[in-house]
Amino acid sequence: METKSWGRFFGSPNSFLIKAIKNNWHPYRWNDNWIENPIFKSEGMKWWDEAEVHWRRDNRNYLVVDIQETIIGTKATIFFRSGKSIELRKVSRMSWEELLEYAEGNYRK
Repeated sequence: METKSWGRFFGSPNSFLIKAIKNNWHPYRWNDNWIENPIFKSEGMKWWDEAEVHWRRDNRNYLVVDIQETIIGTKATIFFRSGKSIELRKVSRMSWEELLEYAEGNYRK
C-alpha cells in the first residue's frame, strides 16, 4: 500500500520516516494551545471540563478518581471515590445534581 504525501509516493510509513530523516526534516515547534483545541478533546475530557463548571474544580477533583476511555474514544467510564462507576453515555440522562448524589454514593433510583 502506498501513502501519498506532498505529491510523492512512499511505500510505507517506515520508508516515509527514513526519507524524512535523510532529507533532514525538522518538525514544527510545538504549541501548547493546539492540545487545548476543542476539536481534539475526547468526550471524557469534554465531560471533565463541564464537571468543573457544575461542581467546582476542587469538588470534581475530589470525587472523580479516573476517566477511562477506549483508544478511539467511543466508550468512556467515570470512576468515583465512592467506589461507584458509570458509563459516560448514561451520564447524559442524569442531571448534574443526580450525578453528584451518585458520585457521593447517595443516589437511589
